Order: sequence, then structure tokens, then C-alpha cells
Amino acid sequence: MQPCLERLPLSSGFNDSIAWGETNAQRDLVDWFKITFENESKSKYLYDGDYLPTKKVVEEIIVKGGKTFYDTVVYTHHGPIVYDERYHGEDEKNHFAFRWIAHDPSEEVLTFYLLNQGKNYNDYMKALDHYGSPAQNFAFASTQGDIAIRIQGKYPVRRKEEGKFVLDGSRSIHEWQAYIPNDQMITYKNPERGFISSANQYPADSTYPYYITATSFEAYRNRRINSRLSEMKNITPRDLMDLQFDNYNLKAAESLPMFLEALDMNQLKEKEREAYEVLRSWDYFNSINS
Repeated sequence: MQPCLERLPLSSGFNDSIAWGETNAQRDLVDWFKITFENESKSKYLYDGDYLPTKKVVEEIIVKGGKTFYDTVVYTHHGPIVYDERYHGEDEKNHFAFRWIAHDPSEEVLTFYLLNQGKNYNDYMKALDHYGSPAQNFAFASTQGDIAIRIQGKYPVRRKEEGKFVLDGSRSIHEWQAYIPNDQMITYKNPERGFISSANQYPADSTYPYYITATSFEAYRNRRINSRLSEMKNITPRDLMDLQFDNYNLKAAESLPMFLEALDMNQLKEKEREAYEVLRSWDYFNSINS
């Protein structure tokens, strides 16, 4: 998130009562729809047995030192056609519309305005009700001693595995039918472990009733952060500054020993054995002299 834009409220910051910040929630808020046009004019497209009119917008792209480029973008109710026949071979002249939640009207600026004015946990929760996209993990702390995190966004309710493949844009059955209510957003307040962390990890356990679609959740940094925080006592600002610079490579620590064990040492040449010894003695910190 951009922490500050001119004449807009802070998206990450603090006042005399609360502090807030964000990390990307990694949630899938996009679907692709295959569009069937009536003919090459692309003026109408098939939808539930009828042909609906498209909207054409001419985009002007000014090129420094060159000719201005004009591009006609075709819009359906699903969204703009991003891929058309020019992106495929002769036998794959498809047209794909881009459905993105960020194209819908929303009130993100109001969320940040209310956060800037917030005094407590309830103000934080009310402010997030106005937030739609892009989905964020909103961390929170207050001078009253509350800490929290809420994974906020406008999430379509999906069936399991829905959204992983291109959908048929000519059938209304594939439309987003509903959105996860704000009062059922993933939220944690004052957990027993005494801290809240976010590093783009999977946000919920198996009891969460809604299907979560995404393929890019982080699986290492969050576990390293949680491990470090669990070990800390009487935490100071310096401790957290040091944590930000922690470069321990947990992925390497968990996977490299298995690769090294699988090597047939009898097949290694001298230089390869030297490389093996370097890797075997690595402490898994990504430091220059590590």
C-alpha cells in the first residue's frame, strides 16, 4: 500500500490513539471469461441466449518523441477484453474479458479518512467496512492495549476450485452471486500468544467457512517471524528493528539438507565436493559472509 499521497489520508500510520498498517492479502479477486461475439465487429456478445451490446472506448496513448497510439478497448459487462484474436494462433482466436473487483465502485479513501480519525478498536472495525480492493491484511494497535488484524476486501463467494480456470462468459451461472459479509471477514483480536503478525501467509485455519482462492501465499517468512516473536521477552523497538533485518533462509534450512543427503558423494568431482562442503556448512543466513 502507498503510505501517503498528497491531500489524501495516510494509508499506514498512527495518531494519538491508534496505529494501523497493511500487507497484501494475496486473495484472488479476478476471473477470466471467454466471450463469444456475434461477428467480427465485436458490437454484440452472447449472454444467456441473447446478444448484448458492447461498449467501445478509444484510449489515447501519448508516446514521447513518437506518434500518438490509439487503441480501441471493447468492454462487456464482465469487464474489458484484455486478450483477443491477436494473442493466439489461427486455431485459437479467443476473446477473454477481465473481471476484477477493483473495477467496481468502492470507498477506500473513506476507510483511510476514518482510520486517521479513529480512537479505538470499534472505530477501526467500522472504518474497514468501507474498504473493497485491493484486499489487505489490516494490522491494528491502540493505546488502550488492543491489538488486532482483519483481512479485509470485497471477496466473491466461490465454490471450491471456482475461479482457477477460464469461465464461459455466455452463461449467467458463472457470475459472482454474492460477497463475503463484512462481519465474517477473518479477524483476530488480542490473541493469547500476545502478538499478531502478517507476512502474506494463508490467513485462516480449516474452520473458516468460505473457500479461499489464491496460489501465492507465503509459507516461510511468517513462520520465521512467529518463531522469533514467540522467543522474545520484554520486547523493545530495537528488537523489532532487528527482526526486520532478519535474513534467515527458512526455505533453504528445510529443503537443502534433503538435497545434500540425496547426493552420491562417490560421483562428485573435486570442485563439486568443495561446493558441497560450502553448502553443508552454511548457517542459512543470507548475509555476505555467511
